[in-house]
This record gives sequence, C-alpha cells and structure tokens, in this order.
Amino acid sequence: SRRFPHPLDAWLLFFSGLRRNAASAEGAEVPTLETKAYWRKKDALTAMEQRILRMLHFDVSYCAPHEYVLNFAAALGASEAVAKLAWRAANVAVANPRSLRHDAHILAAACLWLGFEWCDVEVTERDMDELCGAGSHHSVSECIHWILKDVEEQLCTSADVHNV
Repeated sequence: SRRFPHPLDAWLLFFSGLRRNAASAEGAEVPTLETKAYWRKKDALTAMEQRILRMLHFDVSYCAPHEYVLNFAAALGASEAVAKLAWRAANVAVANPRSLRHDAHILAAACLWLGFEWCDVEVTERDMDELCGAGSHHSVSECIHWILKDVEEQLCTSADVHNV
C-alpha cells in the first residue's frame, strides 16, 4: 500500500525552503509592490500556504511546551534558575519546525532536563518517567539532541554567550 507523508512534513519542507530561499537571496534586491517578481512570489507563497492548510485539514492548533515546563519544574521542585533555563530552551525549541513532530509535554521534559543539566542538578530517568510516562525516553532524548544543537548554534552566532 502507498504510504502518504505526514501533513507536518509539508510544513517542514515549506520552512526549509523558506530558509534556503532567504539564505540565497542575501544581498539581492528585495522586490517591491510595483514589481512582477513580488507578485509572483506572493502568489507562489499563497498557493503553498493553501496546499499546506488543505493537507492539515485547516487544523492548525498548537500547544506550546511552556506551561508544561512550569508545571514540571514545580512538580520536581526545580530551582528558579533551572526553570528559567528550561523556559529559554523551550523558546529555542518552538522556533524549530521539528517541534511540530512532538507533543508539548515531551518538548517540556526535554527542556527541563536541559535546564537541570546546565545547572549541574541530577535528575533521574524515573523522575522523567513520572512526568512523561514510561517509554518516552526515545522521544525526549531525540528532542534534547536537536534543541541542544539549536542552542549551541545560537551561542556560536551570538556575541552574548551568557544570554541562553
């Protein structure tokens, strides 16, 4: 049987295309309202948006991980420093289209784990199991990996390293 791509794959392809186009357009003239190039790009973007919305059946609700971060931090008795770092990790996470592939509580657990790690506070797998449910290690680990990579990329491009 033919397997159809997940609707979120369309979002990922769309955003990666935007990034690629923006990177290649650096230094190029920005089309103005009077140019045909502007209207062609606008029409292409609108058509892509319509295709994506139809693939998603216009279900575009999104649950951010931030509320879970605060609730999980309170449940584990995390310090304010841990909670702040986890919150910042959540900000980084939601900026990545990969966040659409994971439930908010999984993203929050990954962000909180990073907050604990960055504050040198030990957290056990049992604690994480109680938050997310047993068997979610793989999803949390996967999120930790790419969130950490995104944070490191931001640090490398940021002049203020202490602002994570």
